[in-house]
Amino acid sequence: MKRSLFSLLILSLLLGTQAQAGNPDRIGEAGATHLLINPWARSSGWAGAFTAGVSGLEAMRFNVAGMVRSDNNEVVFSRTNWFQGADININSFGIKTKLSEDAAISATIMSFDMGDFYTTTEDFPDGTLGTFSPNYTNIGVGFAYAFSEFTSGGIVVRLVSESIADMNASGVAIDAGIQYRSGEQNRFKLGFALRNIGPAMQYSGNGIDFRATEDGVLNPTARTLKSRVAPFELPSILNIGMGYDVVIMPNGSRFTLAGNFLSNSFGRDNIMLGGEYSYKNILMLRGGFSYEQDILSEADASSVASGPSAGATFQLPYGDAKNFGIDYSFRSTFNKYSGIHSLGVKLEF
Repeated sequence: MKRSLFSLLILSLLLGTQAQAGNPDRIGEAGATHLLINPWARSSGWAGAFTAGVSGLEAMRFNVAGMVRSDNNEVVFSRTNWFQGADININSFGIKTKLSEDAAISATIMSFDMGDFYTTTEDFPDGTLGTFSPNYTNIGVGFAYAFSEFTSGGIVVRLVSESIADMNASGVAIDAGIQYRSGEQNRFKLGFALRNIGPAMQYSGNGIDFRATEDGVLNPTARTLKSRVAPFELPSILNIGMGYDVVIMPNGSRFTLAGNFLSNSFGRDNIMLGGEYSYKNILMLRGGFSYEQDILSEADASSVASGPSAGATFQLPYGDAKNFGIDYSFRSTFNKYSGIHSLGVKLEF
């Protein structure tokens, strides 16, 4: 009874949330858009299409319900060169542990390395005031539970932090998801995930303060004034995905096809298609494509990261059904930059 109520609660959250989706008129209105970025090398290789069957730690980014479907504890590190040539790197680290056969918990941290920026003001526009480094970080804690062999659900609470030299903003985002699998050898997979639900964020700090002037001359008797800063919403999305293991060989080799529909509250909807071939769980090759309307138009496309992607994994088994893997993925950016490269390592123990 408790399992049924918990499952119904998550379904109500997923399907009953009144989020206006797929609205191109709202492009650019949301903040904290780094919550939409997948920093992991393995799952990004097939364009994030496997919402229905993604498992292990990387499920935290797509559908947390899949986290419990991995039997081992995991440590994962990934480094992403975001928009090759822009000198932006993303470092991500996570750890997942099984609490029991039916429950798992994990924690992840994702942080941007943007380098140093020159500090400028109206009075000193030449950057002689030194440098600062922007900070975009989110930290997530997730819990997933398998209600049965076929159904699992989970929830993530993520702390979001953004800052520049003299301003900062912080907030909380919540994800929830459900996965269902059935058929012979659980070949068919279905998943729903609602992500980035939370209160609006707002910047504060000394950067919005100023002293009154008269004819360009600072008035020494004037008080410091504070500008009004508008709050911004989180970039909430809804993922609906399906997957099917087309081929499962007796030696453990497998070929899987997957698709995902992403309903975007602050942009155009996306359709992702992907596939993965696994040879004895040692070598995995994957590819995918993320489509949105006007994908090839520089003026109208809402996401430069849409388009084809590809990736590979090589992992060595050790111990009792445990693996050490190296992952790589590439995502096209349609000549606007030189693509997105991710490299990661994963240790199961």
